[in-house]
Amino acid sequence: MELYSNYPGHSISMADSPILRAALLRLFRSDSFPEVIIETGTNLGLGSTRILAECVIEAGRAEEIRIETIESQYWNYLSAFRNLQQFPFVGCHFGCSLGRESILPFLHGDEMLQNHKAYSGVYIDRDGSGRELAEWYGAEAIGQTQQAGYRDDILGELIGENLGKRLMFLLDSAGGMGLLEFQTTVQAMIGQEFCLLLDDRHHIKHRRSSDWMESHPSEYSILAGEESWVLADAHPISLVEA
Repeated sequence: MELYSNYPGHSISMADSPILRAALLRLFRSDSFPEVIIETGTNLGLGSTRILAECVIEAGRAEEIRIETIESQYWNYLSAFRNLQQFPFVGCHFGCSLGRESILPFLHGDEMLQNHKAYSGVYIDRDGSGRELAEWYGAEAIGQTQQAGYRDDILGELIGENLGKRLMFLLDSAGGMGLLEFQTTVQAMIGQEFCLLLDDRHHIKHRRSSDWMESHPSEYSILAGEESWVLADAHPISLVEA
């Protein structure tokens, strides 16, 4: 694996892509627009969350689409909450997208992460042993549990609250967690149709998720994409294997 800072497109934000904006506008203006968009990894709310919200407004769906976004880092969450107040249809959630007890066992047992030096064409955020990276990604994904208002398993909570609605997911949490979030989402939505947007396709975060979608074309129909991101219509009938 190489450092993501060495990836040629690492400094290009998906949120600045005119192709993505056009694809989102087509989707939001269609009769099958998502009623709820669930995003993991808000950061400061100035990237993907912003482009989603702007496209909702431009498509004329501000009364019909709600965005729910999750951020584990407390100070990022506070900044995002302030930055997104201009969009009343956006809800910000502080805490971990997954059950925190599942995260470290997954990271320490992830063969690709533990033996990352054996993989080429896949990128990672920093160098170190598999154990060091698991602890680092785990701390990033779990966040500040001692802060007031912290919750975990927010992704599952939001899915449960919105089953029966047309859903869209943007999965963008801590780098090592992409596959587990993807597996969790597919397991919860098996047999149902939803939209899925993945960024950083060459990163360890989503390389396997992206490859899985491409290898199951009967379950994932690509709506749009570029080198670093993909937007798909998903209707999974099989669980995701590592």
